[in-house]
Amino acid sequence: MRRPIYAAVDRRVPDALTFGREQDLLNCGTIRKLVIIGLMVAMVMCVVAELAMAGTTGIISGVVTDAAKGTKLAGANIVVKGTNLTTVTDANGFYAITNIPPGTYEVTASLVGYGDAARTDVQVVMDATTAINLALEEAVTQEKEAVVTAEKSLVRPDVAPTLYLVTNKQEQISRGDAANLRSVPNLVSTQPGVVIDPVANVPHIRGGREQQVGYMIEGISVVDPNTNGFATGLMTVGLSKMQVYTGGYRAEYGNAIGGVLNEIKKSGREIQGGSLETIGGGQSFMGALAEYGDVSPGGLDYYLGTYLWSTDYERWPTDGVNLPLVRGKMADHVGKFVYPMGQKDKLSLLLAQGGGRADMSDPLVPLAPAEDGNLLHQDYKIYSLAWSHNFNPSSFLTVRPYLLNNTAEQGVIMDVFGDGSMLVGFSTASRTEQRGLQVEYTNQMSEKHLVKAGVNLTASQSYYTDNYVLYFDGAEPAIPYRQRVSDVDTLQLGAFIQDQIKMSDKWQLELGARQDSMKYDKTVFPDTRASVFSPRFGLTFRQSQRNVWRLSTGRFAMFSPTSITGMVYVDASETMNGADKPERSSSIDLGFERQLSDNLLMRITPFNITYQDMLQKTSVLDEFDIPQYSYVNVGKGKTSGCEVYFQKKLSDSWEGWLSYTWMRARAEANMKQDEPGGAMDYVNWDQRHTIAAAVSFADGSLQHNVGVRFGSGLYNRAMGRRLGSNTVVNYGLVRKLPKGVKFVDS
Repeated sequence: MRRPIYAAVDRRVPDALTFGREQDLLNCGTIRKLVIIGLMVAMVMCVVAELAMAGTTGIISGVVTDAAKGTKLAGANIVVKGTNLTTVTDANGFYAITNIPPGTYEVTASLVGYGDAARTDVQVVMDATTAINLALEEAVTQEKEAVVTAEKSLVRPDVAPTLYLVTNKQEQISRGDAANLRSVPNLVSTQPGVVIDPVANVPHIRGGREQQVGYMIEGISVVDPNTNGFATGLMTVGLSKMQVYTGGYRAEYGNAIGGVLNEIKKSGREIQGGSLETIGGGQSFMGALAEYGDVSPGGLDYYLGTYLWSTDYERWPTDGVNLPLVRGKMADHVGKFVYPMGQKDKLSLLLAQGGGRADMSDPLVPLAPAEDGNLLHQDYKIYSLAWSHNFNPSSFLTVRPYLLNNTAEQGVIMDVFGDGSMLVGFSTASRTEQRGLQVEYTNQMSEKHLVKAGVNLTASQSYYTDNYVLYFDGAEPAIPYRQRVSDVDTLQLGAFIQDQIKMSDKWQLELGARQDSMKYDKTVFPDTRASVFSPRFGLTFRQSQRNVWRLSTGRFAMFSPTSITGMVYVDASETMNGADKPERSSSIDLGFERQLSDNLLMRITPFNITYQDMLQKTSVLDEFDIPQYSYVNVGKGKTSGCEVYFQKKLSDSWEGWLSYTWMRARAEANMKQDEPGGAMDYVNWDQRHTIAAAVSFADGSLQHNVGVRFGSGLYNRAMGRRLGSNTVVNYGLVRKLPKGVKFVDS
């Protein structure tokens, strides 16, 4: 247990915010040493064993056969064009190539005595297998090449979890409110199972709370341990693809019970050039996106992206008082560099940095730390460096150290009577410094077994404070109503193993297990530990080339946020040591996927989730009948529903998709701040019917983008009824310039 800090914290919030940054955050001996040792071990292992880049790649595997006889062909050469990845088929005609960056490729097969065969438009998805079977025809000469024109398979028989893939082109089609451009909420709001909170503008997945979603960037968790919310600006600058897991995700994903969102950044190979986009609109909205990427002659694949925007948020009156104008400014920057070092090695660097401000032009009164009055400030930095080495085409080891730092400050002032005589101010501030090390191993051991195992170590130093103050006639605060501080360091260790077992050409089984543990290093309370075991199970049945059935089930867990586990009231004898027991959920998905035509896919997924051990505020009266608050793991919840998804792949003229969700989400309490009432009731983000549709139609040089979103009405727990339905329609028109057009500055 570390030394107490509350006795040294001044009543003034600015002092509380800066206290101990050099001492407590930089001189945390035990955890700092562990991280340094882990990074040193990673560097030594890299020199000795040439270790690999982590969890941002996919797999292509399949069987090569004789087109006429159907016999399996051994020794066929397999090449992924545009890369240096090659292999040969084994005695059973099977091949596997792992560690392939996500993207679109062409796969070719060749064998002496046969004509070559190729499959174009092969989509590789992170942490998923793409099955490509090729048939070779005997040839008189050995120069013959045949491009396979067999029906493209849109179904994925190797993926048991409920996964939706959103591309950067789909993001362009589904553009909505200007202030939400290139944001995660806008992107995932078009997918099944997702409801957006209209106040906080954050996603709820299958009835879960906003703090129960796992946010990731290229496999790096960006969840803030202070609040279990996101630690970034939730922007999608440089987006290549977004993986939206609404249920049944594999054992490699931990510390999330309400879905996982994993963003993959672009590569230079995808963009090959530069672009500049400027945007303007109402409410003084201005934005600019600059991108550049390419592959150098030496093989360096690089991408750089920057997005800047600002806007004025609408004024609105409250009790006859016009609130000051709020101006928002955001900036996000991304850099991704991949350098090949020989045939089997590569060096990869990911950099992401950004932040935002939302300030009032004429604050009612200053409120520390929000010196400008009402505000919201956030900044984050992500650094990830990795080395990659393939032992052979079917196996690789992954090691990646990373850093994630973020800070956030918020201030709110409310006019109690509407005349300025009494103001209530509330402010929060948090900062987190995380050091992580990921080690993963993947091996396509045979046609029947794909094994993956990994360990993730994360050390975090987290600080959080909030403060209530009262103002009378605009003067300095007369009553510091409440100030609380939480200063907790954590050491989190997660380990998993999973096996994808191909039982036959039709059946595939997935077995996985995950063990997570958390140590809370607190300043006032005794140090505590928590651990949880999470089994996962998946099954797929390929009824035909066009029909696939899926079943996935498992248990999931998320650790309590540090702002609750070690909260201390400043200058008071009270403390509020929150429960450290992990929140849990159990889910079962039964999905059916059918390819209706060459370019049209349908998915139907009924699901059921139970939430247990959720954090809830409780109170106990002291000797003076004053309630003393704490948190316990007693909350329960349940969600049932069905997701429906239609996707039309790109054709000569148009593409689009339609998502529909029917859902019932209930819980004993709305949020962790509410005391459980014992009886189950609908949560505020429960919406019976949610529909999103997007269509892009090309007509010559013009492209029409139409988006429609409908919600049947969110439930309001306080009023005991549903709000009115809502419909949003967006239309965008894009005109392609003729070739040869140039812009010249004059």
